[in-house]
Amino acid sequence: MIISTYIKKDLGRNILAWVQTKLRDKDYLRLGCFADNIKLNNFYINNGFESVGLTDGHRKY
Repeated sequence: MIISTYIKKDLGRNILAWVQTKLRDKDYLRLGCFADNIKLNNFYINNGFESVGLTDGHRKY
């Protein structure tokens, strides 16, 4: 979650990029969120993640 004053300043995108850099040697990075959280689901998709499933109302990336 990002504090509202940091929205639209690419902080979330930068955090994801940092995590991906730190985990570069891993086989995968797993993310998840509530399926009805449209904003977060779109954020993951817009940052190159692919939905791989839906379980009990949770979308997995």
